[in-house]
Amino acid sequence: TWYRCVVRLPMKLIQSGELRLKLRDSEETKAWLNGKAISVDGALPKEAVVMDDYNLLVLRVSHGNKPLTTGIKKTPTITSPSETIELKGRWQFRIGDDESWSNIPLPAKFGGSTDMLFEP
Repeated sequence: TWYRCVVRLPMKLIQSGELRLKLRDSEETKAWLNGKAISVDGALPKEAVVMDDYNLLVLRVSHGNKPLTTGIKKTPTITSPSETIELKGRWQFRIGDDESWSNIPLPAKFGGSTDMLFEP
């Protein structure tokens, strides 16, 4: 299952230090930021982040052979030394295996709906 949201990351966030995506999901998860593969529970590469603008975050959760009964089990966060953004709320989702779903053809600010936007 694929999940995506749009996250606005202000400059003050990156100036405070390393940004990290934290997922506490027990299922196997892969992640992309603006179409670039990123490490789950790792530092966000600076070249993948568009500061002071909108960023598309995509998660692919593998449920293995289990039936899909719930989505992301625990709220993902983006953290810096000074702040945490909880990505709690609405996400778009899609069921399937198409790797092209890790990105959208337009910039995130044009492709994302306002009900799936997270900001500090």
